[in-house]
Amino acid sequence: MSVKNNVFAQTAEILGFLVDFPAGTVQPKMGAIEKMFFVLFKIDARAPQTLRYWQCLSSLVTLYSPTMRGMRPFIAQINAMTGRATQYRTAQATPSALFEIEIWRAAVIMALTSPTALAVPLHMFIRNPRNRNPHPAVSDASPWRLCAALYCAQTGGVLAWATYRLPYEKDVVCKSQGHREYLGHLLSIILMIKYASTQPTAPLEYFWVNDNQGALAWAEKHRCASLASQYACMAVSQLHIQNDIYMGPPIYLPGIDMGEIDAMSRMRDDETETSARVRALCPGLTAHTQMHLTSPALDELFQLCNPANTLTHERDHHIAYMQLHAILMRL
Repeated sequence: MSVKNNVFAQTAEILGFLVDFPAGTVQPKMGAIEKMFFVLFKIDARAPQTLRYWQCLSSLVTLYSPTMRGMRPFIAQINAMTGRATQYRTAQATPSALFEIEIWRAAVIMALTSPTALAVPLHMFIRNPRNRNPHPAVSDASPWRLCAALYCAQTGGVLAWATYRLPYEKDVVCKSQGHREYLGHLLSIILMIKYASTQPTAPLEYFWVNDNQGALAWAEKHRCASLASQYACMAVSQLHIQNDIYMGPPIYLPGIDMGEIDAMSRMRDDETETSARVRALCPGLTAHTQMHLTSPALDELFQLCNPANTLTHERDHHIAYMQLHAILMRL
């Protein structure tokens, strides 16, 4: 570290970020917020822009999104614009990228008028805090069903589990396997929140275990590269914020070792959890620890995350965004 840049302070600007130790928060410094304001508002977002512009905007939102609450899911489609423009050809924002730009404009205005409104707790950046002992949350997905289980960090026993039949047709060609695995992450969080509501002392701390490395990378980075997973990522982010959830580093587990979680995710539509074949394959997933998560709001949430949905205008994205928040409030 450069000695001349050392400061004796409890609040200081460090490498573009304002770190506030008394408040325990970090956020972009005011100069960075003003820079984002300039870059976001200096152009007509509906007009074609140069590759240099898209690269500039992409770098800014990627750098500062981890320190602005809830903004991490709104960078993937802006990043994708750097692949649409070239050195010789401008590119117009896609509806999804335009939607993200408008969300960023609103967030930057909030940050300018109330600088601490979107600040992120410093503890979110502690990878292995000594005072936390997160529970393993294991999930798996078949072309038609999800299964998730929450295990005790101390004993390894099942605390709670749930299975959920996706409210749309089977993905028989497995075009969206990574997306479905990420939906298992979403189901795991809902399961944990439901379990914590019945156990007042249960901490909302977990790490996700899955057999899909692409979906695990999305969870670790708090952003999804797939357009189909954009709203699932928003839901995960909002649930984390609303419930002050801590997520430890995700863990990869080979599919061959997924055991009864994999078997339960493949339960046929003509079977139930009490069917003889299912019970023989999943002896550890008992009725005593099962949580039934079925509800109209849950169905609406996963229907909104259907990879077959096509949103062709930024208006469609705004409607879906508002629907998502309304569903999460009902959940």
